[in-house]
Amino acid sequence: MMLEVIQENLRAIRVYERIGFKISRKLKSFQGKIVPGNEKFRLEKVPFEEVIEKSSLYDEFYSWDNSGATIKRSEEIYQTFLVRNHEGRAAGYFVINPDIGYVAQLELINGPAGVVFNGLAKISPEVRLNNIYEGRTDLIDVLLKNGLVNTVNQYEMEMAV
Repeated sequence: MMLEVIQENLRAIRVYERIGFKISRKLKSFQGKIVPGNEKFRLEKVPFEEVIEKSSLYDEFYSWDNSGATIKRSEEIYQTFLVRNHEGRAAGYFVINPDIGYVAQLELINGPAGVVFNGLAKISPEVRLNNIYEGRTDLIDVLLKNGLVNTVNQYEMEMAV
């Protein structure tokens, strides 16, 4: 079993630990308005299957609610976009619920992150990303440099059953 708890919620953490949960990793959430740059890009709406192979490589980086399997089960609310740079090379992809600006997955593949953020801003200028594993310092740095704010930190807790 797995759960997420806000790091400042010490009372809940103690209760969860008492019943057998252990902190497995730290997660960070971000939100904000993306200010597009002038990098040229091409945005392609693609089936999630097109990026799922790459996504499954990153599943260890995502919390359960943003894993490839979870997105696959919720495809009716998510859209997947591949972003290409001006040369046509894949710069990255993102999976988003465009109705609420929730980004479930964001991966940078080649080149400057600005290309991917330009594509993201075209779909939703205000976004929210939850539960980014704190070990992903490169991605976190890119999020912060592109104007997003760290809004809450959580622990992922697990209990063997």
